[in-house]
Amino acid sequence: MSQSAADTLQLESVIGFAGNVPGGLILHNDDTHILYALGSTVVVKHLLKNDQYFLQCGTNQTAVSCMTLSKDGKLLATGQKTHAGFPASVWIWDLESRQVLHRLNLYKGKIQAVSFSANNKYIATLGGENDNKLVIWNVATGKAICGEPAANDTAFCCSFTNTTDDCIVTAGKYNFRIWKFDEEAGKIRHTDVKLGNLKRVFNCIVITDDDEIVYTGTQSGDVLQISMKHTLFQAIGPNNSKKPFSMGVQTIALSRDGEHIVCGSGCGVVALLDRKNSMNIVRSVSFDEEQKQKKPQQKSLALRGVKKSGTNLNMAITSLAMNKAGDHFFVGTNKSTMYLVAVADFDYECRLSAHYAKINQVAFPYNYSDLFVTAGINDIRVWSVKKRNELLRINVPNLECLCVIVSGDGKSIISGWNDGKVRAFYPETGRLMYVIHDCHSQVKGGVSAIALSK
Repeated sequence: MSQSAADTLQLESVIGFAGNVPGGLILHNDDTHILYALGSTVVVKHLLKNDQYFLQCGTNQTAVSCMTLSKDGKLLATGQKTHAGFPASVWIWDLESRQVLHRLNLYKGKIQAVSFSANNKYIATLGGENDNKLVIWNVATGKAICGEPAANDTAFCCSFTNTTDDCIVTAGKYNFRIWKFDEEAGKIRHTDVKLGNLKRVFNCIVITDDDEIVYTGTQSGDVLQISMKHTLFQAIGPNNSKKPFSMGVQTIALSRDGEHIVCGSGCGVVALLDRKNSMNIVRSVSFDEEQKQKKPQQKSLALRGVKKSGTNLNMAITSLAMNKAGDHFFVGTNKSTMYLVAVADFDYECRLSAHYAKINQVAFPYNYSDLFVTAGINDIRVWSVKKRNELLRINVPNLECLCVIVSGDGKSIISGWNDGKVRAFYPETGRLMYVIHDCHSQVKGGVSAIALSK
């Protein structure tokens, strides 16, 4: 294919979700579209029609590192991650026209977080570990107003308050600050929150609608309540469970009625906390592979496979997105899975799944293009081209499938693995058909290519 022909190829559809982007899953204000990052692209997907369109946020040398939606749902801001020392920019998109309004260039390496002000007049951007600056920009002009180093140590998150345009909260590694800025003077000043003897690494923040209280999740696995007015630590929770979030609170959100806090942790637990009752846990759910296979209502994805011990993926929760009614919310994980959870009883269903690491091979059945098979770490997956979803997952834990083909008659999926074995599976059920042992040395990389005679 010539270079000119390759340049004209248009992206038609994608199957995937970059769950490792903090807050990289957003439910639009219209409750019918969901936005999520995938490499250097933002996918905008209609939940009912399964239609997609794409916002290309850079090249294959960059990736989306953070994203946020304006309060009215008209603007989207995305931050870039690139190689150390190379420029990284923030892109502001008009979602109606699908055009870039501004590219904000002041950073190198990575954009850590972005946040729109209450009336979309300003946007705050936070640089990564090597460029730890907080900068306030005018959204209309795309020009920087003021900026300061966010803290002596790394800051991980920032958020404008909900009722004013001149107040920002930042938090990170042993730092928690509330900022006020003056556009006319072009200056920004901070106040450190008084935490007493507490030392915490803050991963995420959420501010109540009246701007009275900030709730923040920490790497220690607790949630802190902080008074905005007095810049003072007030309470810590949850208090009715020992270490419920063993790998830290990674993402946090408020329920629509403001009565509860939803927390997502690094150990795959999502919990509902009662704001009025010492932030105690009301209910929780753990997203692990065994539970996912056992739930009968998940017939749409048919996550069937080889049942063996050790199938837990140890997934971390990275995104929470509440719907407008407040009765359901979406959960995104770092293992590229997306769930819809009911607030009332925490019943859930898997809405999207994909490989969370590299795909080693793609294979179509002979003379049939409605489905295809992929090989990756821990599993083989069968996909529908038209519906863009997963039909079957064949799980072989702690191994990597390096190559895969479908037999000419379509009656078997034959695969090569890094333990030196060839495994064949039934395509309807995912059950093991046969194994050929010691095909190649495991030390030398296993079975990396496979072919069938006619």
